[in-house]
Amino acid sequence: MVGGQNFVHRPGCNNDARSSWAERLPEEPEAFWIWCLEQSHDTLLALLAYIAAESVDAVRRKGDTEQPAYPSCRLMRALGVDLAHAFTPGVENYFSRISSAQIVAALCEAKGVPAAPFWSKMKKAELAALAAREVAGTGWLPEVLRLSEEQVFERDQAA
Repeated sequence: MVGGQNFVHRPGCNNDARSSWAERLPEEPEAFWIWCLEQSHDTLLALLAYIAAESVDAVRRKGDTEQPAYPSCRLMRALGVDLAHAFTPGVENYFSRISSAQIVAALCEAKGVPAAPFWSKMKKAELAALAAREVAGTGWLPEVLRLSEEQVFERDQAA
């Protein structure tokens, strides 16, 4: 429900955005539609973007295939959204959720180096923290969040 601000909390969601919209939106569903009619086009688009972001599942679960067809991936690619400037893989939002081997592979790919021998000897929490530090600022994204090469080319041509 939106008019009654009944947002479902999901781990990793932007609580600041949730709080901001909860403060702005009327509590009564009938008042919500009146509120909408009084808002600017930009405000309504921002609300729609927030609702879409809260609604689209982007979580990879154990047992998911390597090439998922998540709604988030299809939506991001269809819109040509480049998350490299909006998302930084960190311990909580990415590295703690994947295996140590996947963390090592991410480090190698992001840094363009072979695996350091000591990486495989680190505890997962330490390795995740190292990866978050090393990957920050590189623009590296997990494959599931990347645009295709064709979409990057099209984006660069449009700029």
